Amino acid sequence: ASSANDTVRQTPNIVTQKYQTYPSNYVYALYTQGSSQRVYYNYSTDGGENWQTPGIWSISGDNVSYLPNMTLGWDQTIDRPVACCNVPGTGYDTLVVAMMESNFTTWYLRAAVNDHDKTTSMPAKITYGTVSPINGRIVIYREFASNNIWFDRWNHMNQVEETPDDLPFSNGFNVFRSSAGFNICFSTALDQNIRIEIFDVLGRNVVTIADQIFSAGEHTAEWNMTGKSGEKVVSGTYFISITTQTEKATKAIQLF
Repeated sequence: ASSANDTVRQTPNIVTQKYQTYPSNYVYALYTQGSSQRVYYNYSTDGGENWQTPGIWSISGDNVSYLPNMTLGWDQTIDRPVACCNVPGTGYDTLVVAMMESNFTTWYLRAAVNDHDKTTSMPAKITYGTVSPINGRIVIYREFASNNIWFDRWNHMNQVEETPDDLPFSNGFNVFRSSAGFNICFSTALDQNIRIEIFDVLGRNVVTIADQIFSAGEHTAEWNMTGKSGEKVVSGTYFISITTQTEKATKAIQLF
């Protein structure tokens, strides 16, 4: 065992490469340090015998952050770490995630989930897989201001929410990224009026996609990332809201 210094560390995460044997295996550490409420990162290139100079994790930056989670993912050729941590915000937290570059020392492909709950009872978990249809980073976390547990998957840059266990409608609704924008897929067990709206982070209506009677069955609505006047919206977080006569569901999406 070895340590760079004797500073108090909390919520440590340590992983090591599996395809390399000691002392040629890289070992990675992600943790919060002291009372600074910052996530720190360090690594060893010789099985943990010697460590580099620790520093603030580049993905979360010099921001208050906590609850890091790190695991090894397999990209069909090598195993390398993927990690996430919680960055507090106003109203809700941001869950930032990233994976290790093929040089085994640089973090890249940063992405963010903005609909994350501040909780110590359900820290987010992350992994990485290349088995279809998952094919990318996977994060499981608690939805903001609710008891829903969400399962997210995305390929490197853009992410959409998956169906939690207790969404309304007969089969919930899903959002998928398309070349033109976002496809909103939902189903209803009966003929009813359904309103589909897009809101920004301030709660303002960006556009109403539909407000009409939908027959029982499966349907798809498309948002081409434009506002009421047909103008392209700016990058940021938006919320897709589906409202029926008795129920309402909302999902967050991120535009880059």
